[in-house]
Amino acid sequence: MAEDKAALLMEETGCERGEADLALELAGYDLEQASRKITQLLKNIVVLKVKFRQEEPPRYGLLIVFLNLKKNRTVRLKTVVSYNPLVHESQLDMEWFDFEKHLYGWRLKQGALQDLSQRLEHQWLRYLDFRAAELIRRLKPVQESELHAFFVEASSGFFPPAGLRFQFCVQELYLGQFQSMRGEVRPGNVPTDREPPADWNRPESLVLRVALEGDSQGGIPCQALSPGDMVSVQIIDGRDIAQYLARLLGGRNAEGLVPFSAPVERVFLRGEEVDVQVRLSPALTGESLLPPDLKIKVLEHKEPEAWWKRFF
Repeated sequence: MAEDKAALLMEETGCERGEADLALELAGYDLEQASRKITQLLKNIVVLKVKFRQEEPPRYGLLIVFLNLKKNRTVRLKTVVSYNPLVHESQLDMEWFDFEKHLYGWRLKQGALQDLSQRLEHQWLRYLDFRAAELIRRLKPVQESELHAFFVEASSGFFPPAGLRFQFCVQELYLGQFQSMRGEVRPGNVPTDREPPADWNRPESLVLRVALEGDSQGGIPCQALSPGDMVSVQIIDGRDIAQYLARLLGGRNAEGLVPFSAPVERVFLRGEEVDVQVRLSPALTGESLLPPDLKIKVLEHKEPEAWWKRFF
């Protein structure tokens, strides 16, 4: 059942299997909620990737911990301990879903200590039930020595503390996407009925650069676009986070960029250009600065309400 829900969520949102599993887990396996709120569900999640080794007898391990920053609790924790030294050659800078799959792979290979791995996993989970907030405080910024002491204590009874070594890497699922990266408004005469809204620079929404599909024959000048119009967009932002989100939203595949529809949220002047903002997700905005007369392809046009209707 969970497998089917994950497959449906991946098909509907274009997310990876790791994101689908995690979103479903956070939504209590409610497919509708996971599909509708996937960005909101994942926005407060930070991933701690760890590799560790014991010197004598030699043992090597990997650990991945998913932490909810808002609720100060552990979402998921998985580990593996093995006699195979190649485990310790694993790269911590790989994407979290690749790292988790890599960890599961080592569980099935020769040298894996299945019983020890499971018992250690249970102890770490119990330990973090009470101290997740303390761990989270040490992640931003990463405090290597304090994290080392934290996990040495958490591993009490499994490894001798003198010969235990840890390495850490922290990854936010959206790589800090909730810090606004918008620049300042350029000077210019802005008509009062088209001026930027007071909350246009709100920090909780990441802004990605997008391109709107043009239509020189039957399109609408971008200055005449209205909130609610459905337009065809492509995410052309070159940042790593933008490319990651484009794949998540179905805007990129193995062949390259894929256009998809999005509703216009705001239209206002910025100097001599028109700033068109589209809503990509609850916490994700697309922005394009265009010449006022450029004609845009509109998939569905919402006629602006007449002034007399607003009056009455």
